[in-house]
Amino acid sequence: IATYNSADACLTYSDWAGEVLKNQSGGSINYLGSAPPSAHPAYKPIENKEELKKSLGLEPDCKIIGTVMRNQRRKLYPDLFIAFKKFLEQVPNPDKYYLYCHTSYPDMGWDIPELLQTNKLSDKVLFTYVCTETKRHFASLFKGGLAQSPFTNKLGAMLSSVKLGLSYEQLAQIMNVFDLYVQYANSEGFGLPQVEAAACGVPVCGTDYSAMESVLRQLGGYPIKPKGMYKELETGCLRAVPDNEEAVKIFLDFFKKPEAMRRKEGFNTRQKFLEHFQW
Repeated sequence: IATYNSADACLTYSDWAGEVLKNQSGGSINYLGSAPPSAHPAYKPIENKEELKKSLGLEPDCKIIGTVMRNQRRKLYPDLFIAFKKFLEQVPNPDKYYLYCHTSYPDMGWDIPELLQTNKLSDKVLFTYVCTETKRHFASLFKGGLAQSPFTNKLGAMLSSVKLGLSYEQLAQIMNVFDLYVQYANSEGFGLPQVEAAACGVPVCGTDYSAMESVLRQLGGYPIKPKGMYKELETGCLRAVPDNEEAVKIFLDFFKKPEAMRRKEGFNTRQKFLEHFQW
């Protein structure tokens, strides 16, 4: 706080962080406001979602809840899988719904195969694989850390990762197949994929804690109330435990809406992005 007080002025990524600075300093920091990151121009709506889904090898009429999160401890994949499983048990025509996780494995986080087996979701969760030879990507059910590439027919495709990632244009394609974006984390310093999804015209939901609190509201998204909080040993920070039942209700209510209403919601989300997250 003393360091921030000595600065001529301070800016933050999020409005939430600005409130933290003001509250913890008693208003003594010269806080100008938030200066959030924006999304690359490649993130924009693609009108024909059905054709895009077909191009990735997906059924054109399938419904997708998607997320873009690294496979690390604070990204709550175990809880997300539990919530999605409960959603499938309650939604009409569960065969039409998929969870899409643009993430990596193996990595420094969760045991993805174990989570799929435990929740009986092996045929319901999609991942992004990248051909190491052609650098082309495709969507697939989990096939392990190394899979056969449809572009070369060789065992040379790996899950997308920090080292083998996609271009902005390719990731924008992935975002555009989502019907609803979800950020299921115990905390975020900002959570840029929420803004990138909104730039693509995809409605967003996420844990109602840390920077997600203000970002979700600026995007007109759906906050998932935490069921509780716990203090993290390593950092001394409070971390959120999202309410899985609340998430299931948000998923169900969203997909009960007619498609025209969901599309309008996506358009409104894009407008909120243009209003709050431009350079």
